[in-house]
Amino acid sequence: MGIHGIFYKIRQGGEVLKKRRGGWPIAMKNGQEAKLNAAGWLPGFQSLYLDNERVYRFGADVPLAAKILSFFPLLAIGWDPFVGVLLGIIFVFYGIVSIKNPLFPTKTRIALPIMNTIAAVLLTIVIVGGTSVS
Repeated sequence: MGIHGIFYKIRQGGEVLKKRRGGWPIAMKNGQEAKLNAAGWLPGFQSLYLDNERVYRFGADVPLAAKILSFFPLLAIGWDPFVGVLLGIIFVFYGIVSIKNPLFPTKTRIALPIMNTIAAVLLTIVIVGGTSVS
């Protein structure tokens, strides 16, 4: 999915590197080897560190409000634990990919997770046939 997605691969010279001991070994031009680590708990918004110096931050241009709101579709779990989880996760992943798109204006990046939440909850209600929250 690349930088605008959730999952990524580390390549050097066109070759996909395997993660070892918590990071990726990177061959430097001077013949030495550096270690590339990923840090962060929000999927799709981690940072990459080369020998403890940040070299890249996924989703750096995404507003904080959009990052927080992108996880709101998980509220569909309240209507049905099984269907709500499935739809919530699908809408969260879709939302993260969408809000990381640099072509979307900031207002759209913030409104999209709200619309995804409404869609996930409504679809859950339609699929399970009513509300179970009272």
